[in-house]
Amino acid sequence: MYKYKNKHYATPGYYLNDNNVVADWFYEPSENCVERKLDLSKVTVNDCIQVDRLILCVTPKDKSYENIKKAIIKARYSNDDQIAIILNNEEDEVNNMQAYREFAKTISKIIIEKL
Repeated sequence: MYKYKNKHYATPGYYLNDNNVVADWFYEPSENCVERKLDLSKVTVNDCIQVDRLILCVTPKDKSYENIKKAIIKARYSNDDQIAIILNNEEDEVNNMQAYREFAKTISKIIIEKL
């Protein structure tokens, strides 16, 4: 788990479970909040993309690999956030963003296979 812009985010590939409330991030997680690894074999695609118990409500322009990947990344990092992280060159933030980008690529490939 890491903090960025006043939110506590799950490590890419994980979700947060705070007293049975599942999310990708919380403003202030309780001391009972734990990270759980996502089961990437449990991916469903309807109006939203569901990965295990985590629902990623993204709406790509179309269901192409590139647009799905972009939508997942933008759900966590706006274009301005991405530019600021790169320009500020804070190693931890760059690494967190890159890890999330890799996670988005993995999920996008799985989604394309299911379509």
